[in-house]
Amino acid sequence: TGTVLCIEVEELEEDQTLLHLRHKNWKEDNEHYGRTNYCWAMYLMTLQRYVEIGTVIDYEKRGGI
Repeated sequence: TGTVLCIEVEELEEDQTLLHLRHKNWKEDNEHYGRTNYCWAMYLMTLQRYVEIGTVIDYEKRGGI
């Protein structure tokens, strides 16, 4: 589709890291764009749960978060 995914890791302090996620070069705001934004939100919520409490959610069950 011509989009570009960028992931950058920035170390702030000894115990802090900032993660930059960018999904760039969308040509238009269409149905696929909306679906992709929703999926990113789901991925980030599962990542947060894993980092904070160690919970792993099976891929098939992620829609109900």
